[in-house]
Amino acid sequence: MSIETRAGEHATTGLQGVFYGYWVLAAGFTLCVVHGGLYFYGFGSFFKTITEELGTSRAVLSGAFSLARLEGGLIGPLEGWLIDRFGPRKVLLTGIPIMAAGFALMSFVNSVAMFYVVFILCLSFGSSLSSVAPASAAVVNWFQRKRSRMLGIMLAGNGLGSVMVPVVTVLIIQLGWRQALQVLGALVLVAGLPLALVMRHKPEQYGYLPDGDTVAPPAAEARAAEAGAASDAADTAGGPDAEDGLTAREALRTPAFWLMSFAFSIRVGVTGSVALHFIPFLTDIGVGLGTAGLMVTAIGVVGITGRLAFGWLGDLFPKRYVATGGLCSLALGLVVLAFADSLWQVALALVLYAPAYGGLATMMFAMRSEYFGRKSFATIQGFMGSVLVLGTVSGPIYAGWIFDVTHSYRIAFLTFAAASALAILLILAAKPLRPRPAATPATA
Repeated sequence: MSIETRAGEHATTGLQGVFYGYWVLAAGFTLCVVHGGLYFYGFGSFFKTITEELGTSRAVLSGAFSLARLEGGLIGPLEGWLIDRFGPRKVLLTGIPIMAAGFALMSFVNSVAMFYVVFILCLSFGSSLSSVAPASAAVVNWFQRKRSRMLGIMLAGNGLGSVMVPVVTVLIIQLGWRQALQVLGALVLVAGLPLALVMRHKPEQYGYLPDGDTVAPPAAEARAAEAGAASDAADTAGGPDAEDGLTAREALRTPAFWLMSFAFSIRVGVTGSVALHFIPFLTDIGVGLGTAGLMVTAIGVVGITGRLAFGWLGDLFPKRYVATGGLCSLALGLVVLAFADSLWQVALALVLYAPAYGGLATMMFAMRSEYFGRKSFATIQGFMGSVLVLGTVSGPIYAGWIFDVTHSYRIAFLTFAAASALAILLILAAKPLRPRPAATPATA
């Protein structure tokens, strides 16, 4: 691998002349596939079975998921600082073995207390260190002009991971849930560690520039900067220069940070709760476990189109308006889902819900990088995660409690639709920051 970039040369690796940022993107995409298939989507396949095995209620077991989100919110700033300080590769090499151990230990749980301990301290904690947070920080650093699209491609891996859910359900049926968990732990370890080794933090550390750009001679660079000033201003409008950006302290002082945080707290609370309770909801209305797994796959696959489309739209139009459209679609889909009692009605709901679910994930990362830059992206992401925990903690418990009381998810889904409407107002109020004045270069 070449690690130096001379003036006027394109920054590529020695491997078939491919810019190394694309290898970072590919590794992040595949890590998202593993995370999405085995944990985010896949673990819902175990939820009803483990609830019955331990003789508890859905609300009680949902509490573990909520506490895990609380843990994630508390350690989020530290996790982000570690990524910014030591790079995503070291964080991934720590988190992947912890996540794998979590799956293995989960196969031995025989009480609710043990489930809580293993899920929170191993499975959830390891997952937060081994997927989206470090991978997104790397992608943000390696790409600038088409960052929303690159983030959309990376996060599409999470949706593609849903195709693994039917495989997970088959493992549960054929091997039993305990042995199936052991298989998942082995898969995380075997697939995750090689991918972690591909990760790199910032292109400048290896002599590259974001997007594989060239380093032009000073005179040519000045002419290009002057000629493209208007275009550059349009590309960076709404936030600080992505090459610089705000510190975490500066970001925390902006209204946009808090408005975005509360809006996306609603989004992750809603989608996380639906992901956890979706298979139980389907089986309650008479859908078989295998078919329910296929429906989860449908959410992920259709969500891929949303991640890619929203990423493309986010590079062309104001991101907060793109996010607003997604929240409208999400709310409408939840209303339809609340009254669904057959498979075709569920499918209709997913036409509205799934693309928005996927696309809003892209917008959350894209808006964060546009508004605050990449200087302290992971640390700011961690602090925002501390606010997001409000939704991720309350949502699953609320949905489980509503089911235990009413034996239906209808009220929960309608509440989530109303919350999504509130998120629309918050996003619209989160006006873009003014671009920083460009620093005047020092003359010799």
